[in-house]
Amino acid sequence: MTRPTPDRDPPPARRPLDRLWPVGVALLALALGIALGLWGVLRSPGGGPPPSPAAPETWWRVAEVAAVMAVMAWLGLLAWHRHGPPPGDTRSPLENGLVAFGVPFGCVMGIQQAFAHTGGFATDVFGREAFWWGLASGLTISMPIALWGGALFGRFLKRKPTG
Repeated sequence: MTRPTPDRDPPPARRPLDRLWPVGVALLALALGIALGLWGVLRSPGGGPPPSPAAPETWWRVAEVAAVMAVMAWLGLLAWHRHGPPPGDTRSPLENGLVAFGVPFGCVMGIQQAFAHTGGFATDVFGREAFWWGLASGLTISMPIALWGGALFGRFLKRKPTG
C-alpha cells in the first residue's frame, strides 16, 4: 500500500458546504422551514380565509408546517452534499444520477404542484400568490424525494454488467 505524497496526489476535493455542515445547513433549512410555515399558514395562499393570529392553533399549525418543510429542505441538502458531483469533477454532470434524474424530476414535480395550486395552466398564473406558494412548497417537498431517487438511480448507472 502506498501513502499519498503531497507532490503526486492532490488532496481530495472539498465540497462547498463542508465547513458549514451540518450546523449551518441545519440552520438554513430551519430558516426556510419557518419562512414557508409562516407564509403558508398566516397568508393562506392556497385559498380560504387566513386564520386568526391570536389563536394558539394557528401557531401550532405554523410550527407543524415549518417542521415538515425544514426536514424536507435538510434532506434535500443532505442528498446533494452526499451524492452530488464534487467540485472540480471533470466528468459530465449527467453521469451523476442525482443531476441527470433528480434535479429535472424534482423541478417538474415542483412546477406541476404550482400549477395544481392555481387550478391549471393559465396566462395569469405568475401574478397569483397561490402559484408562488405552490412552487416554493412543491419544490421543497418534491426536490429531496427526487434527489434521493436520483442518487439511487445513479447507483444503477454505475453498476457493471455481470456475465
